[in-house]
Amino acid sequence: MTGLSILEDEEALEKLKQGKITLVYASATDPDWSKNPDGAPEYFPAFLSAYTRFIGRGSDALNDGYAIMHHDAMATAVSAVRFAEPVEGEGLRPMDVYDALLLLHTARPVPGASGTLSFTQEGNGNPAGKFVPVIEVRGPDDVRAAKGDTFVTTAE
Repeated sequence: MTGLSILEDEEALEKLKQGKITLVYASATDPDWSKNPDGAPEYFPAFLSAYTRFIGRGSDALNDGYAIMHHDAMATAVSAVRFAEPVEGEGLRPMDVYDALLLLHTARPVPGASGTLSFTQEGNGNPAGKFVPVIEVRGPDDVRAAKGDTFVTTAE
C-alpha cells in the first residue's frame, strides 16, 4: 500500500488491536515526521509549514501520505516543464518534458517533501532520494516506524 488510509478507519484499527495484528506498510510518510522533523527528509519541514499555512489543515491530515505524494509529483512535473527545451515551431512536447525529467539530478534535484528527488536514465523515471519509511500499525494508538534506518531509493 502507498498511503496509510487505515489510520482513518477506527473499526479496522480496533480490530488490529484486539487481534494483536501488526500491519506493515512501505509508506510515503512517517506520521512522526510532523512531530519530530529531525528524522524527516530535508525539505519536509518547509512543506509542512506551507501546508498548514496555505491549506489550513493540521499535520494529522498528512498521515496517509497522499498530500506528500501529490506535492512531490507536481513539484517534479513543474521542474521538468521549466527545464525542458521546446522545439522551434512545435512548442513543448511530452517527450521534451520526459527528457528534462531525466536531467533533474545532481545540480537540479527536486526539493520534495519525501526527499531530495533525482531522476536518471538508469532509474527509468523513478526517483532516487525518496524516503520510504516502513510503518507498523497495531491499533489506534500504536503506529510507529519499524526499527532501523529509513529506506531511501537509489537510481538503480
